[in-house]
Amino acid sequence: MISIEFNNDLKAYLSQCQYNLKKQNKDTFLNKSVFFKTQTSVQKMMAKAGFHEFRGEPKTWPSLFISTQSFKNNLYYKTVPLKSSVEHHVEVSSMMFEANKLFNLLSIVDDPDFVLNDSMVLRALDQPLNTRVLMKDKEIWMMNVPSESMTIDPIANLVSKKVLTFGLGIGYFVFMALQNKHVDTIDVVENDIRVIEYFNTVIKPYFPHQEKITIHHGNALDWMSKNLTSYDHLFIDTYQNDEDGLYWWLQGCERIKGLSHNQVHYWIESSITSIMRQCILDVILDQHHQYQGLAQRCMLKTRAYFNKNDIHIESVEACKKLLYNHELYRKIAATPLSNDFVSNKSKKR
Repeated sequence: MISIEFNNDLKAYLSQCQYNLKKQNKDTFLNKSVFFKTQTSVQKMMAKAGFHEFRGEPKTWPSLFISTQSFKNNLYYKTVPLKSSVEHHVEVSSMMFEANKLFNLLSIVDDPDFVLNDSMVLRALDQPLNTRVLMKDKEIWMMNVPSESMTIDPIANLVSKKVLTFGLGIGYFVFMALQNKHVDTIDVVENDIRVIEYFNTVIKPYFPHQEKITIHHGNALDWMSKNLTSYDHLFIDTYQNDEDGLYWWLQGCERIKGLSHNQVHYWIESSITSIMRQCILDVILDQHHQYQGLAQRCMLKTRAYFNKNDIHIESVEACKKLLYNHELYRKIAATPLSNDFVSNKSKKR
């Protein structure tokens, strides 16, 4: 159980956390138009809304624009010419990614003050980007856009030795990981045989070090339950966004055993797990808000974890460490529940 010694500082801190959770005004900036002549005014509005990038003197604020030309220098973008394949039910079409519209470039970034005022990193292209979209059975499968590279490249640069990844897609992670000289082999688990055939036929010929790649046609959940300790790093990328990613994150935390926190990586994990701070705060304050779907599962697991583990809080710093402990989130997610819940709402990327 969590026991807490309330004092004025703690009360003020927890009150600020509750206020920031309710505020929820940052999403209004998504898709907002911004031009070089209006950039300063938009930055000031974002500063007022609590985006922590825009603190201090305006001269220190980062630009809201990223270079379209720089993205075109991305090695995958330059090297792999995606093509349609009627045989594999895969269609490739061009899509114009608009300039001057704010989009989420990265995963959610932790509030540096740890008061649940977490932020997106919003940027706009300075010029339109003509990119490629893969359609599978008339549904968007994957886009080659800056947010993909910015959230996948750091993991591709981090992994080493023997790597296992769940989800093949167009092979972007595999391609970028093969640029990493510390990677010896990459095993890929993919459930859709058409994706595998399309990759092998159309995409793989453009990849370096093809001898390092082994693709397994199989179910990711089955593989997660295996003994995977022979791998040095795992990367789970079987979903399209943080909403369906919550399902896969929970499944991974429940099933994958024997590997450390630093060996297992989830695409946009910090966005997926932002719900955990709200759950922990509810337990600290002994509140019982209504949660739906997988968020309810997170809440139940949070209560189950703290029912088994005694935590004492007597300072603001201790509370901050509890709310922003990413390793703890996984421990909570791995906590078994007596009435197991299974969701079929998942999308392969």
